[in-house]
Amino acid sequence: MSDERPPKLWREELARAYVELRGSKVTPLRGALSVALGLWVGSIPAFGLHTPVVLALCLWLRLDGLLAWVASNVSNPLFAPFLVMGEVQMGAYVITGAPLDYFDVEAARETGFSGVLLYAFAGSPFVATGIAALGMLIVYGYLSVYRRVAPVRSRRTYALPEHAPAWWGAAERVAARLAPEEEGRTRFQVVRIELVTDPGPERWAERLAPSSRVAVVGPKSARAALALLELGAARSAWALDPEGDDVAEAGAKSPAMALEVETDLQAPLPQTDALLWLEALSDRPQVEQDALLQRAIEAVAPAGRLLVQVFTSGRGFGTLASRLRGRRLRPAADWAARLEAEGFATEITAAGMGRVLIIARRP
Repeated sequence: MSDERPPKLWREELARAYVELRGSKVTPLRGALSVALGLWVGSIPAFGLHTPVVLALCLWLRLDGLLAWVASNVSNPLFAPFLVMGEVQMGAYVITGAPLDYFDVEAARETGFSGVLLYAFAGSPFVATGIAALGMLIVYGYLSVYRRVAPVRSRRTYALPEHAPAWWGAAERVAARLAPEEEGRTRFQVVRIELVTDPGPERWAERLAPSSRVAVVGPKSARAALALLELGAARSAWALDPEGDDVAEAGAKSPAMALEVETDLQAPLPQTDALLWLEALSDRPQVEQDALLQRAIEAVAPAGRLLVQVFTSGRGFGTLASRLRGRRLRPAADWAARLEAEGFATEITAAGMGRVLIIARRP
């Protein structure tokens, strides 16, 4: 019997990261360039930074991250002393025109630690280039011969498990719309991770009817609206997002998605069955928040819902960001009291990451 339990997000992200770092194409040139990059970065005296730099460059250049990471360990404790000595000598030759005599005590004192460090940094690019070029030639030759005697195998591409939550698939499709393959994978991963790790839209989808007309207001609300449509949680969606130009362009390419995006905060809100308000525009003055809340109240149709997601006065990035701007976050009870005064029945539930979701129902 197959295991139908939902997969763990962290396990799937590790599996995806491994596949993304390795890539799908196995060619002598790609392997040689991956090793060359790892050797070059690993030869630079920036200990502790080699791994993040190598992995970031491999994602950007679409090289084999595992091969590059292994090669970057050229500066291991066994080989590093000889590597640094070579870089110091090369740097001394570049700066002074002569190598450094390690056995001349007076010369060593005159150079000092700062001088040796300067020589190491000055010589490291030349030594790193030489090592990288040599490693690239060796690996390219080996892989070229190996491909002649062994069949070429393509690495598998990552795919979500069949029993993965539907929200993960919707987030992936939205990311693919906003960041096509030809534009690179970095933006794709950023958009996808932002959606997957935000519990708000997924919880909203559970409270919406597929025939709903939905309006979403706030930062990154256009992405959330597009994700709700991808999930089949709404019939049509409208978003008020000052940063939603990219989503508007993607929606224009797919008119069947029934998505409208408005970037002007003063734009009139349409009559809607459900209005979702992201983060309540906590970076705006309270007067602007109240004015927009009143417009949102008027836009909700009879028997409709108004969902307000706000940062609380506890922990979380939103709290820190508001404090840095010199603004005090409004307690969730204040938002609920304002809505109850307008005749809404309210319910407050935790939304994760220092936020709460206020669910207001109009009679």
